[in-house]
Parts: sequence; structure tokens; C-alpha cells
Amino acid sequence: MPRLTRVLPLLITALAAAAPATASAAATVSIVGKSFGPSAVTVAPGDAVTWTWSSGPHNVHVVSGPQSFDSGIKDTGGTYTHTLTAPGTYAYQCDVHPTMRGTVVVGAPAATPAPAGPAGAAPPTLRAVTVTKLGIVRLTSSTAGSLAIRVLRGARVAKRSKARLVQGVNRVPLAVKGLARGRYRVSLQATTASGQTSAPVVRTLLVTRAVLARHIVLMPAPAPAAIPAPAAAPAPAPAADDAGHGADHH
Repeated sequence: MPRLTRVLPLLITALAAAAPATASAAATVSIVGKSFGPSAVTVAPGDAVTWTWSSGPHNVHVVSGPQSFDSGIKDTGGTYTHTLTAPGTYAYQCDVHPTMRGTVVVGAPAATPAPAGPAGAAPPTLRAVTVTKLGIVRLTSSTAGSLAIRVLRGARVAKRSKARLVQGVNRVPLAVKGLARGRYRVSLQATTASGQTSAPVVRTLLVTRAVLARHIVLMPAPAPAAIPAPAAAPAPAPAADDAGHGADHH
């Protein structure tokens, strides 16, 4: 008896080492009557789903998804475990009862966020943003870069333009050529040289006759036409002498 007591733990350890490893189930689906419960489960890549048969005959057959598998038809008391590695949605059914359907969603691993520009650099911000009655944007930018401008009327983009930003206070006349008079929205977004963008800022623009007139004033004036040089004056006639003869008379 003492000898058996010593040998039994060693035998159990050897049998456990020889047994095939089984995946631990992250979700369990029960097959009862003619339904899967729950009919939809979500797991992470690399997790396993176990189906248990409380009635039968049924099977689990994936009919669409990144991978296909089939448990084979099992009866009451059966189990089937499958590890899912490819992200996506797996739709399955029981071939014996095709109206029995279920889904397994395998979520994609969390994406690693892209580095946000140079170490320690914060995205640009726009502050104190106003649009004057003459259609001029005034704002303060936390950094230099470029300003993307979209003039919106309803859901339609009526005009796009860009302007250079300096760090600090900026004054940007809006391009309004071709716009009809009325109310618009202006969307402003800053971008730095490293590609970081600010949160968009939206303000109201009222295009009036004064705004359109301001646009005309700000347009570069045409170059003045060249003024022709005055014609050369004709040479004076030779003076006559006292006798009324020309200077070349001898």
C-alpha cells in the first residue's frame, strides 16, 4: 500500500502530461431544442468557443466568415471547441435544421495609436476665432502652419481655400468671389508642418454687398497702361540774316 501511494501521483502526472492540451473557452453556446443560446457571441482573436449539446442531433457548420469549420453531427451530451484566430464575423448553422443559426464575432486586436508628431508636441489649437462684418477671419494660433478654409452653404461646400498661419494673431480675408449674398458657415482647421491637425472651428459668415465690395478692393489693381513717350520736337529752322537770306547764303 505505501508503494502504491508513492507510484499513484507519478502516474497521474505522466497521464496529464501525455493528454492533449485543450483550448480554454472564452464563450460557451448551448444547443437546446432547435436553437443556439446565445445566438451571437463576441470573442478576441485566439479565444475559443465551446458548443454543448443538450439535445440532438445537431451540428455547428460555419457557412460564411474568414474561416470555415464543422463540428460534425452530435447528439445529447456532445461538446465541440474551436479556437478562432482570424478577426471577422462567422455565421454558422445546423445542417440538420437549417433554420438554426448563430454568429461569432472575433474582434480585431486594439490598434496601436500612431505617434502624434514630435515627442512632446501638442496638436495645434485655434482660439479667439471671429469673422468680421467684412468677411475677415481673426484668430490666434498656437503654432505656425496652414489654415484650411471651407465655406459651406447647407451641406454643400461653396468654396475652398488655404492660408498661411503664423504663431499668434492672424488676420485672414476670406475669398468670397462668386458667392451669392446670404448666410454661410465657415469651417477652419489648422495643420502643422508635421501633419498634426486642430479640431475644426465653425463660424457664421454673412456675405453682404459690403463683403463683396471689400473683395473688389482687395483684388490687385491692374497694371497701368504704358504711356507713350512724347514725340521729339522738330529741329528749329535756320535763322535768316538781315537781308532775308538763310544762314547758308553766301
